[in-house]
Amino acid sequence: MYNCSGADLLVDFSITLSVPSHGQIDASAVKNVLISALPRIEMNLNGIRIDRSSVSVQYYDSHS
Repeated sequence: MYNCSGADLLVDFSITLSVPSHGQIDASAVKNVLISALPRIEMNLNGIRIDRSSVSVQYYDSHS
């Protein structure tokens, strides 16, 4: 029998954002916008906590 009550449930998930390498906006700007939106995202996900140090945004080469 599993005890699934309380706030001790850990669920790993990831969100991948890719920014074109030739775009007008850089990856750090996208990351800053995402981090500023995290409190609202956490609230909408029933108060979960997202580790800010795990947030990353990467460039991709849109020519490949």
